[in-house]
Amino acid sequence: MKNTKKIKESSFRSYELEFPLFNFTFLTSMKRYDLNRQENDSVSKILLKKLMMLSQLPIDKLIALRRESGLEVISENQVKRDVIPNVFSESGRYEECFNGLFVLRLGKSGRLLLKRRHEVFYVIAVDTHFDLYSH
Repeated sequence: MKNTKKIKESSFRSYELEFPLFNFTFLTSMKRYDLNRQENDSVSKILLKKLMMLSQLPIDKLIALRRESGLEVISENQVKRDVIPNVFSESGRYEECFNGLFVLRLGKSGRLLLKRRHEVFYVIAVDTHFDLYSH
């Protein structure tokens, strides 16, 4: 049965947001892909710098960046493990997201896998082992 739960809109939506928002609420709890359990603290520093830079760009400019410095979209079929938490799907957010997963490159330190709903990018997994999908 398909979940038809609708997300309640925020009260601050009286204006259109032009900058991306990065949300870590639904980060997978799989130890290998959870930022809280990463072995290398330098990933957190690189991630913070990258998100600070990208969050200052309007969404249209962010999407227009080359994949090496911005985002790329891959099919969910390319991902080798089901890292999307059930709570994310059950919340109704999954159905309201764009198709596929957005990938944010962190250089040689890893990749973020994200789902996008309007201006919100939900961080789903942190792949520092480069084994979630074929690169």
